Amino acid sequence: MVFAPSVEIVAVPYVLLHYFLMCYCIDINEELINRGAKVAAANGVTITPFVQDINFLELDGTFDLVFAHAILHHLVELEHVLDEIKLYLSDEGKIIVYDVTARNGLLLWPTQREVVNTLLKALPSKFRYSHVLKRSTEAYVEIDHSDLGFECIRSQDIVFLLQDRFATMCLVKGFAFLRRFTDCEFGPNFDLTNDSDVKVFNLLRELDEWYVDSGLLRPESVFWVGRRPG
Repeated sequence: MVFAPSVEIVAVPYVLLHYFLMCYCIDINEELINRGAKVAAANGVTITPFVQDINFLELDGTFDLVFAHAILHHLVELEHVLDEIKLYLSDEGKIIVYDVTARNGLLLWPTQREVVNTLLKALPSKFRYSHVLKRSTEAYVEIDHSDLGFECIRSQDIVFLLQDRFATMCLVKGFAFLRRFTDCEFGPNFDLTNDSDVKVFNLLRELDEWYVDSGLLRPESVFWVGRRPG
């Protein structure tokens, strides 16, 4: 397996393709993908960059590994992309996905919204300060991010489409609601050098895990590994 973490961080390649000892990275931004190739080379990793809109992905050859990191939730043509990957994935090949699987637009599902707002009301006031609204709040203000671009344009469909086309080897679910309290809106309220803040964070984390494990709330992110059926 070839993995290029420096490229992933700097160039954010949308799909990483590993063919024997060759590593291919695809991105719609030519400047970004070429910069990533240079950074990778400086760290001893050779990649072949391709500039392509992944909504219209066109592959050639057989690939042993496809790695998609936080890209599928930006795509409209998910069916085409996954069908193309399935077509060119080798019999022993793997597809690895880490992605956002929240409700489309990064909105809350009704039950999820009820849990988030109940927790906001119950938390001490310091944790209710919204760094987006610049005020304290007891109700989570939702924004449909898909209206602003392609953020979570079809995120809720990802897991179903993956499992419909591939055999699942591993599925790790995460974040029923925790990201709502730890992102840039409420996250700065936590001082992880403060024992009391750490206890509140751990309580939210454990509650989040319970909701996911019990199936009462859908996960907002997944780590998934699959292969060709059969």
